[in-house]
Parts: sequence; structure tokens; C-alpha cells
Amino acid sequence: MTASLDFFAEDLLKGEAWGRSWEQDLSDPARVTGLPQETRPLENRVFDLASLTKVIVTSSLLVELAESEGRAPLVPWSEQKLVRVLKELKSTPLENLTLRECWEHRSGLQPFLEFSSDRSRFFKISERSDVHSKILAKAVEVAARGDFDPVRGSVYSDLGHALLGVFLERTHGKTLDVLWDAWKAKHLSRAPETLQRLAYQRENFPRIEAISTEARHPSGVVNDDNTYVMGGVASHAGLFANARDVALWIHAVLAWARVSPWARAWLETPCPEGQRFVMGWDTPSGKPESQAGGEAAP
Repeated sequence: MTASLDFFAEDLLKGEAWGRSWEQDLSDPARVTGLPQETRPLENRVFDLASLTKVIVTSSLLVELAESEGRAPLVPWSEQKLVRVLKELKSTPLENLTLRECWEHRSGLQPFLEFSSDRSRFFKISERSDVHSKILAKAVEVAARGDFDPVRGSVYSDLGHALLGVFLERTHGKTLDVLWDAWKAKHLSRAPETLQRLAYQRENFPRIEAISTEARHPSGVVNDDNTYVMGGVASHAGLFANARDVALWIHAVLAWARVSPWARAWLETPCPEGQRFVMGWDTPSGKPESQAGGEAAP
């Protein structure tokens, strides 16, 4: 297992897969100047994981919720309507929107959340109900003005995944960071460093030194403006970790799938023909321009 993790971490960064995503050459020593020495080895470089948060946190929590409710296999369960919990969507164009449509980027909602572009406004975790209200109001506004097409194909949408975050938080009555800490404690208890690191950098918490992906944002602070003003905790972005931590999460998911039919379905559900995403996963198409990982994900 150790050998496979080391290979994963080194191979992932050898081609600067993360750097390609952000169009930066992270092999340039100037990029890591000033970082603590222990963050410099390939497998120990900590990154703002950005949209990997969607599949690592949001998808994991959705599968766990399906498992805890145990009413149906994962796919039928995921086809329930968000309005079951998000009552504000009733009598709006989003009334019939399903978990699966948001999860697979088929919600028809615009790609960007546009929650806020003002980083001077910062919502505390205690103001989470205000965050929920703003996300829901934004989604309804987008749908009402016609910038919404539920029948078109995959359109990568932070807004759609933000609705999933509100659904999860309202269902459990807890914030995503608390839910995620509980998931890690259950599935990653043998990896104490990863338990601490594969985490959100919320307000008033000690910040992990990380490679900054945009010069205008401080190292260790989430780059996504929307996530930043949401207190650093969101369903579409905000997680920090190194490649080894991501590898350990993958191993945990594989172990989970051996005992849980819901987790197994998460990994094994085939992607419908003509569709790009399935259960939150981006599928390899052979066309780098149509994949989130570009040439780094053949």
C-alpha cells in the first residue's frame, strides 16, 4: 500500500497535473519560496484542492446519507427532488430538480455560483442560515430569468453543487466541515495526519501552509471567492490536502465499497451514453479539452 501511495503522489505531480489545471508551472522553485521545508517533497506539498472538494467531500457525504437512510439503492435514492428538504424551491422552476441532476452537473444551472466577489464580506459559520438563503435565492433567480435549461447536457456548475451542500447541511443540522470531520474519523482513523490535513481552512482555525495557486491570494487561504466569503466551508471548493492524503481517501473509498452496496454503486454505476459525469465523477473521454484534468487525466 505504501508503495502504491508513493507512486500515486509522485506520478500525480510529476507531470504537474495540478499546475496544468491552474496554468502554472509549480516545478519552478520560485513558486514554493518561503514554504516550510517539509512541504517541498512532492507527496507532501499541500494544495488548495479546489473543485476536488465536490467529489471528495460532497459526494462522500451524499453516499453516506443514502446509506444511512437505506431506503433504496444509490441511483434511485439520488433521483429524489431537492424540494423535499429545500422548501424554498417549491413553486419555482427548480421544484423538480433532483439530487442526481445537481450531482452529475445536469442541473442546467449556470457554471459559477456568483455568491459574492467581495472578499471583504465574510460570513461566519454562525451565519450559515444567511449563506443558505443567498444560495437558494441565487438559484431561483437564475432559473426565473431563464438562465436555466434542465434538458441540456452536462454543464459544470458550482451553483448546482452549492445546492447539494445546503441539502446536506439542512438534512443533518450540521455544517459541512463538521460532517466531513465525522466522515474522516470513521473512514480515515488510521491516518491521523490526513485526518488533520484533508480539511477546510475555516475562520479562526490555524491555517496549513499551502502552495498558493493565485498570487493575489495568501498561501493557505482558499482561492475561490465564493467559498472564502462563505467562511471557507463550501460543497464546491475549500478543501486542502496533499497528494498522499488524496490517495488515502481513495483507498478509504475502495475499502468502504467492499462492505457498502451504496459505496460500491458510487464506483460502479456506468456513465449513460452521451453523458460526461456520473455520480459526481468526471469520466475519461479521450479528449483532454472535455475533461477537468485536461492532458493530466488521459
